[in-house]
Amino acid sequence: LSGVNEQESFLIEGIDIPDNSLITITWSSERGDGSGSSKQIGIGDVFIDTEEPDEPADPALAVDPDVIADLNYLHGNGPSAPQSFKLSGTDLDGSNVTVTAPANFEVSDSEGGSYNTTLTLPAFDGSETDIWVRLAAGLAAGDYDGNVTIAGGDAGEVTVVVSGTVVVPLIVNEDTGETYASIQDAVDDASPGDVIIIPAGAYTGDVTDDVGVTFAPGDSPGCVTINGDLTAIAATTFDIEIFGDNACTQYDRISVTGTLTLGGATLDLTMGSYNPPDGKNYTIMTYGTLVGTFGGIQKDKPVDYDISYTGGQIVLSTPMDPTAIPIAPWAAFLLFGLMGAFVLRKFSSS
Repeated sequence: LSGVNEQESFLIEGIDIPDNSLITITWSSERGDGSGSSKQIGIGDVFIDTEEPDEPADPALAVDPDVIADLNYLHGNGPSAPQSFKLSGTDLDGSNVTVTAPANFEVSDSEGGSYNTTLTLPAFDGSETDIWVRLAAGLAAGDYDGNVTIAGGDAGEVTVVVSGTVVVPLIVNEDTGETYASIQDAVDDASPGDVIIIPAGAYTGDVTDDVGVTFAPGDSPGCVTINGDLTAIAATTFDIEIFGDNACTQYDRISVTGTLTLGGATLDLTMGSYNPPDGKNYTIMTYGTLVGTFGGIQKDKPVDYDISYTGGQIVLSTPMDPTAIPIAPWAAFLLFGLMGAFVLRKFSSS
C-alpha cells in the first residue's frame, strides 16, 4: 500500500485465508533522504474476520413421528382406523408439496375426509399440518408396509415408515375352546352339537357341515360373508341373534356368495330383552342360489314371524297388527258410504 500516513486506518478485504494459516504483517517505507528503507509498524485495533457472509438456510421438510405401525383390521372389515403424523417445513419456496402413499395405503388431510394414494398441499408454507394415513380396504390377509413420501417446496424428500396387518379372525369352538383359521377346519374337528363362533368378517372357501354343528355368526352380533358355498344338513343349527333393527350391529346376518343349501336345518332365534315391533323386516341371510329351506324355527320368546325366501334374501318379518293400520279419512268415508248403500239396497229390496 502506498500513501498511507501515520495514524491512518485502512481496510483490506477479500483475502482468502486458509484454516490454520500464519498471518504476517510487514511494513516497508522509503526514508525521506532516499538512503534506504525502514521497517516499522504500529498496530492498534486490528480485527481479522474469518467468517463467511451469512447464507440463506436450505429449505427443509420435517415429519413427526416418522414411523407409524399397527394399521390393522380384520379380514373383510377394512380399511384400518387412520393414524396421523405432523408435517412442517422451514424456508420453503411456497410451491406445492405432494404426499404419496405406498401401495395398499391411503392418505388424507383430515381424519374423516377422502382418502387417496396421493395428497397435494398447494403453496405449502411449512405450517404444521396433520396428515392421516390408513391401510386400504379389500386386501388379502397378511402384513403390509412401505414409506409415505413427502416432496416439494424445494426441500429434500422426507419419509414416514408405515405398516399394518390384515388379520384373519380365529373361529372358535365354544365347547372345546379350540381356535381355527377356517370355518371348514372348525367343522371338521367338531362333534355334533358343538357351537362354532364365527367372528364378523369375510371368509373364502366352501363350507360343508356333515357333522351337525351350530353356526353362531358375529359373536354378538355381526355379519359374516362366506365367499363360496355353504351346505347344511337337518342336524345343523343357525343361531341368529336379533337385538335391534340394524344388521351387523344389532342383529346377525350370514351372506353366502355361492349356493346356500339349508337341508332342513334349524333356525334358532335369540332376542333377549328386545321386543320386535310389528311390521319389521330382518334380512338374516343372503345367497347367490338357494336350495331347500329351514326345517323349523326355535325362539327364546313367543314372537310371531313370517319367513320369506326370495330375491336372494331370507327375511324374517313380524306381522302388521291390523288394528294399528291407519285409515285415511277419504277411505273411511268411502267405506261407510258403501256400507250405507248396501243397507239401503237391502232395505229397498225387502
